[in-house]
Amino acid sequence: MLEATLNHRIGDFTLAVNLRLQSSGVCAIFGPSGCGKTTLLKALAGLLRTQGHVKFNGQCWQDPNTHVPAYERAAGFVFQDNRLFPHLDVAGNLDFARQRAAKGRIEYQEVVDTLGVQSLLSRGITGLSGGEAKRVAIARALVSQPKILLMDEPLSGLDHASKHDILGYLRRLNQHFALPTLYVSHDIEEVARLCDRMVMMRSGQVVDMGPTAEIIQKLNQTSDQTAHPGGGP
Repeated sequence: MLEATLNHRIGDFTLAVNLRLQSSGVCAIFGPSGCGKTTLLKALAGLLRTQGHVKFNGQCWQDPNTHVPAYERAAGFVFQDNRLFPHLDVAGNLDFARQRAAKGRIEYQEVVDTLGVQSLLSRGITGLSGGEAKRVAIARALVSQPKILLMDEPLSGLDHASKHDILGYLRRLNQHFALPTLYVSHDIEEVARLCDRMVMMRSGQVVDMGPTAEIIQKLNQTSDQTAHPGGGP
């Protein structure tokens, strides 16, 4: 179980959320650009200092007297821009994370095989395609032995074919490693294909949460009502 009550103000924007999420499956953090999705994810990861409480599987990550740093939270973070080290090859990027990780159940070779990066290990980062770089970024997050995976708009900037490819890998990861995953997106198609639960955000607040199919049905009904006020054609 991931439990969080967080408050944070940046200029005119205020994040004010209260969450209780299952520690299983893939849960989308969904909403329009600027609604606070990435801010929430960074706060949960410990990359952003906020007020409030965060607890994961009974372990306190944050309260008024505690702030566990990001590197001790066992949360693998996949950034929108990958954040790979350009001076290291693919193997070097993975080794950097592996050497700093605590012992865990995720096997290095399983990650390499599941994400299809074996043939990329000797390649430089600057020579990778967008889809290849994303797979390496995900692999690096996994070899750090996370107990939860946090993904910030991981398909942003990829072409249609690469998005389709990465979605396939993400479904495979969920089946193979069974890691609870929070998946930030503003693309309803991605969410429908990958996530079993959704958290809807608007203006820094959670406005709804539940099974993906139920939330999408509500969104469709709202869209229909907006398009046809009063029920007219």
